[in-house]
Amino acid sequence: MNNIDDFSSKINNIEEIIDYTFINKNLLINSFTHPSFNKEHNYERLEFLGDAIINFHTSELLFKTKQDYKPGLLTIKRSQLINNKILSSSIKLLKLNKYILVGKNVNINTKICSDVYESLIAAIFLDSNIKKTYNFFNRTIITNIKSFDKIIDYKGLLINYFH
Repeated sequence: MNNIDDFSSKINNIEEIIDYTFINKNLLINSFTHPSFNKEHNYERLEFLGDAIINFHTSELLFKTKQDYKPGLLTIKRSQLINNKILSSSIKLLKLNKYILVGKNVNINTKICSDVYESLIAAIFLDSNIKKTYNFFNRTIITNIKSFDKIIDYKGLLINYFH
């Protein structure tokens, strides 16, 4: 998508898909805006925050549910749960990739979809609270994790084995 007016008319569709209505619609718009589309108002800062929220929530979830795992295995499991492929798969499963605003010569790829997921997490957090953010993450990643291809960190497993 490369038209802000077209995007604005689709905000209700996006909110229905994600099951969250934004108070500040600009957060939603920015979370779907690639830097090639708008150099000043895009998802880069949101992506930074979203990445931290996702890492924290996943770490907490694994810490509570995998009490018999050592730190090395927890790290491997976290990287299997949250990586570009998994986050991108969630955006594609929800069919949100068609709403991403990009410049004319940019193709939407796995990295961009992953960035949008992270920025959307941050946008929901800034617009509401951590509980609603966790609910969205659990609904879109944790409950669908079995349907996504698992990426195995063989190097990490080998290192953990030797530790």
